[in-house]
Amino acid sequence: MSVAAMDMARGLTAQSSRVVSNSSAGGGGYTRGPIPQHTKTLASGMIKRPNKISKPAPQIIKAAYPRSSEIPEAPIRGVLQTSSYTALSSALSSTNKTPASQYAKIIHLDPDLPAATATQQEQDTADATNKSSYTQAIHSVLIELRQRPIPESLDSPYVGTIKESREKVRLEEERKDSEVTVKRVRGYVIPLAQLPKWGFMTAVPDEQGDTEPEATGEEKTCDRCRVKFIVSSSTDYSAFQKQAGRGECVYHWGKLNPARQQGARVWLWTCCGEGRDSEGCVDGLHVFRDGYPFGHVPQEGEVPEEVLLHRRKAFKSTQEIVRELRGKQEKKRKAIGEVYDIVALDCEMISTTAGLELGRVSVVDAQGRPILDRCVKPSSTIL
Repeated sequence: MSVAAMDMARGLTAQSSRVVSNSSAGGGGYTRGPIPQHTKTLASGMIKRPNKISKPAPQIIKAAYPRSSEIPEAPIRGVLQTSSYTALSSALSSTNKTPASQYAKIIHLDPDLPAATATQQEQDTADATNKSSYTQAIHSVLIELRQRPIPESLDSPYVGTIKESREKVRLEEERKDSEVTVKRVRGYVIPLAQLPKWGFMTAVPDEQGDTEPEATGEEKTCDRCRVKFIVSSSTDYSAFQKQAGRGECVYHWGKLNPARQQGARVWLWTCCGEGRDSEGCVDGLHVFRDGYPFGHVPQEGEVPEEVLLHRRKAFKSTQEIVRELRGKQEKKRKAIGEVYDIVALDCEMISTTAGLELGRVSVVDAQGRPILDRCVKPSSTIL
């Protein structure tokens, strides 16, 4: 018989059964059954068993984490991950031994918040690390959690996992950097003495207002197509037949922008891409606005623009409006409301037979939060 055949016979015999004597236990002995199938028989006939892997018992020390019994079990199996979850939950929970815990001031608002944060934080750490770096990463996370400012409310940027908290802090810093303050806008405010130079009114005209509320029957120049027309509150449907079904006003609603075509500089409309001298791409009714074009130089004997507008709709000073408002509120015994240092005002205008009238007014504060947003019904006929 060859050596290889003898080794194979030896191995088969060893796998079948084996009797082991033990005389130290009172001379008795015990018999071990067949060798498990996952053992390996070497060529020499010796049996190699797999290394014994010892699984340590869970090491959740209640002395170190007094509230560990109240914390739900970790959803991820594994002693190391369970211990990490318990440590994270304890660092976030409010205990007698950790008075400066992360959620000490808000845990009464959401008792499940520490467990939820710990679960997500452990998952984030496990996803971002490997077996060799997991323990150190958890240690760093615990240090960063304990160094975070203690949040005062649930919407604080320091509520949540490390990743969530960093994103909230970044957004909060961006908000503060972009916040409009009195100090920042002071340099852009036009002095009161220079406002008339740029077409702003600084005083209400002395004459009576609202004397010419309508322009019906007057000749005006269309603000779109620059054609003269007579203002009317009724639509002239015959104009549609005169212009092959198009409205009386044919115009471009866009702006002229310079462009290059075949090496030459041309001007094209942004609304349709056609040239400067092309026919309008949309049609409608003639509209107008009172006053003079921007940059108009007043002529001798000419009625000032603010007077023309005052005759349409009378102006009121801010002080006058506040006095009227306070008088109404005092009768109702209500306060005017909050006072803001900075507000932004935007108005949407509508073309009517009285020119441009207010159609919508919106006001926001320095953070962009809406204060007022109202639609206004014009008093004249809409064109």
